[in-house]
Amino acid sequence: MPMKCNITQTNSQQKKNKQLIKAKDAMHPGTETLNFLKLFARNYHVEPLMPEGLQGIILG
Repeated sequence: MPMKCNITQTNSQQKKNKQLIKAKDAMHPGTETLNFLKLFARNYHVEPLMPEGLQGIILG
């Protein structure tokens, strides 16, 4: 009968796993940031008659 092979993670592997989890959480924008971007996008308008570079207008 073969012996069971129970392997625990080393400290470096555990640290890497924790860092990956933190990095994934840090990649999500906050609710306030999303609300700000929605307000900005709602007030942005492109006016094709304006010269190049001045076509984007923020209303309000």
